[in-house]
Amino acid sequence: MNSTLPVLSDKTVGMTAQHIAPSFSAGVAIRAALSDAGTEGTILINDDDLSCGPIDSAALYRNQFRWMVSYVDVSDGHSSHTGWLPADGLRNALSADAEARPILWVSRTSAQEMIFQLHFASLATDFPWSVIDVPGVRGDGSSDRASHGSAGSSAAESVADSHPSRLRSLLGTEQPVSRHDVKEMVERWSKLQAENAPLRVLTDDGLLSVSADYFDKALIEHTSATAPTPMARVIADTMGSQPFPVADHVLHRRLIALVENGTMTAEGPPLNMGSCRISRTRR
Repeated sequence: MNSTLPVLSDKTVGMTAQHIAPSFSAGVAIRAALSDAGTEGTILINDDDLSCGPIDSAALYRNQFRWMVSYVDVSDGHSSHTGWLPADGLRNALSADAEARPILWVSRTSAQEMIFQLHFASLATDFPWSVIDVPGVRGDGSSDRASHGSAGSSAAESVADSHPSRLRSLLGTEQPVSRHDVKEMVERWSKLQAENAPLRVLTDDGLLSVSADYFDKALIEHTSATAPTPMARVIADTMGSQPFPVADHVLHRRLIALVENGTMTAEGPPLNMGSCRISRTRR
């Protein structure tokens, strides 16, 4: 992969903020928020979901090549942005502009975004950085409003789920992360990485490593034993039953495994959740 970062214009280099997005969808929303606000900035994303799958050294080596960058520029009152370009890993991207201000966006009700924050902390120990804590809503309807509770027009489960107008209202609310907090994040990341479990999920006790079958009971309960049910419906109903949000692709991957091991019977290709119908296998 070509890892050369494009050169920023003199107008962009300097006090421009570097917005770190925890997913591709979050990056798109943040870029739209900056454009709507007429604010210049750099957006860095990594589209690898570290809440599922291995996070050992081999997996993280592959992860470093998944960073991408986009730039928002404002000229004569009009905003424009680049497409997503390959970035030379996070540390090199942060070093490209020594005066830029790294700002991480995260929602504490998203396992994907929380594990991303811990991983980011482990990579950015040499850089001062800030965080914009996007208030979210848990699956049981309770709010996470510890930070900036009145900001935003409506609640969402993650940065990725948030409308750009909501994120725009949070611009400028970033808070610096202390060295003590970074140290704690790095320690939590090291523990999760050492466990290297198939899944990491949010609970009332924070992020925990769990086995691959963690959601099996809920998936089976939401699948009919008599009539085939659209796989997408099973996934949606299971997502709605969880106390904390869970990504649809995590449940989809597990349903495929349940079909493969004979627990579920599929009508149609399981890889296509939109057309596949499933039922519990009769014993």
